[in-house]
Amino acid sequence: REARAQIALARAEYMLPRLTTFLTTGAGMESRSGGKGAGGGAYLRGAGESQLEMDKRLFNKRISRLKAELADLEDKRGINRNRRRNDDRLPLVCLVGYTNAGKTSLLNALSEAAEPLYADDRLFATLDPATRRVQLPSGRACRLTDTVGFIQRLPTKLVASFRATLEEVADACLLVHVVDASSPLACNQMAAVRGIVDELGCAETPQLTVYNKQDVVDEVWVDASEDPGALALSCVTREGVDALMRGIDDTLASLDEPVRCLLPFERGDLVAEIHATGAVAAVDHVPEGTRVDARVPAALAAKLREFAVRG
Repeated sequence: REARAQIALARAEYMLPRLTTFLTTGAGMESRSGGKGAGGGAYLRGAGESQLEMDKRLFNKRISRLKAELADLEDKRGINRNRRRNDDRLPLVCLVGYTNAGKTSLLNALSEAAEPLYADDRLFATLDPATRRVQLPSGRACRLTDTVGFIQRLPTKLVASFRATLEEVADACLLVHVVDASSPLACNQMAAVRGIVDELGCAETPQLTVYNKQDVVDEVWVDASEDPGALALSCVTREGVDALMRGIDDTLASLDEPVRCLLPFERGDLVAEIHATGAVAAVDHVPEGTRVDARVPAALAAKLREFAVRG
């Protein structure tokens, strides 16, 4: 809803300064004189000016209404994001890529247990981010988010249209770059996506590259020159899906920090979170509480420092 409102706002702000041209040329007025005869031209010009004033008022009202709606949505989104951060501490993995690369289809393939999301072979079939909980091969879980497709030379005003998506990308601890292997412009599209990711300040965020739509190419194509871990994949045949799950699992594990802690019995919530988000090496129940050796995400490791023990 927010992305659609932002796009409507960008369209209205684009049209507002161009209404004069539209009314004097686009609406059928052939010239400043209004066509044949000055008398008719003066009449049309006067009516056009009145119509222009009315249209400007309508556009300004629409722009004000959309801005108010977006401000309200932004407040609600901020509350929801803070609640999600506090209540769901699973690591966030974002699917990024050029529009129509197959990100939503990939999310559906990776989260079979959930209700499928709408996916279509057209540009911008997805406008708002969608998140699914995914169980990885090691038993840990993560949040996997589908994002709106990027395009080359994204207009400045449309950048705001994707604010919800861009915030998800900035919060992610891993990016999965989905490439349309069947596109003749795949290399240019990859460069455009990497440029936008860099602009978001996410150049240092770990990335996995997957070359999707291998089922419609004559020969499997993977460019491993920049990403040696790049994978060939097809959401239709599910070729490469299991390998991607292992790749996500291994990458998240490499970002974990080792912890050794002694948790009091009343902190069973932390024990559950360690099992849900980390890799547990050993658990021992002692009179003082639960002793755990594990590798966990950095955010959880920071919370466990007060319970750290040696030896």
